[in-house]
Amino acid sequence: SNGRERYAFLWRSDRIEAFPHKPILVKQLAGDLEREPAKMTFRIAGKIFEVFSFHLVPTNKKPLNEVEVLGVNPEIFSGQN
Repeated sequence: SNGRERYAFLWRSDRIEAFPHKPILVKQLAGDLEREPAKMTFRIAGKIFEVFSFHLVPTNKKPLNEVEVLGVNPEIFSGQN
């Protein structure tokens, strides 16, 4: 897209730890998606989990094509990268 994308994740810092303290763009998908997803990594009660934010193209640009790209790249969501 021609504009700048902004991502925000909100959490209670007294209960959940975020690291790093800002979203990271998933660059592996930059060539396949118009807007690459952002992710944040959190820890709560000793368990680590990731949250992803996706912003797909509008309906007239066939967002299903972008959804299919996400399905063929499961390693991005494995927590191993």
